[in-house]
Amino acid sequence: LLGLGLLGGLAAAGTGLLDWTATIPGTPRRARVTRHLVVQAAALACFGVSFVLRLVGDPIRPSDLALVVAVAGTALLLVGNHLGGLLVYRDAMGVRIGR
Repeated sequence: LLGLGLLGGLAAAGTGLLDWTATIPGTPRRARVTRHLVVQAAALACFGVSFVLRLVGDPIRPSDLALVVAVAGTALLLVGNHLGGLLVYRDAMGVRIGR
């Protein structure tokens, strides 16, 4: 399941990069989008490291390091998701207003 989550995260990162390029450099909105991008990328990296550690070790009983890195990834994911929620609900990013 972790591998599937990584694939989904990579797909989400691709669409996120497209959104990032659509923001105007030097604006507060670009700074907020960049923070969201960096935190989510760090979370994805943590889960990637945890996945590799599980592959090289015992996948049934992951090492303590693999678990600690996954917990760190989960904490980063919570922060990144909060930042993403602010982008949608406060900045209306990705929301079409009117027709």
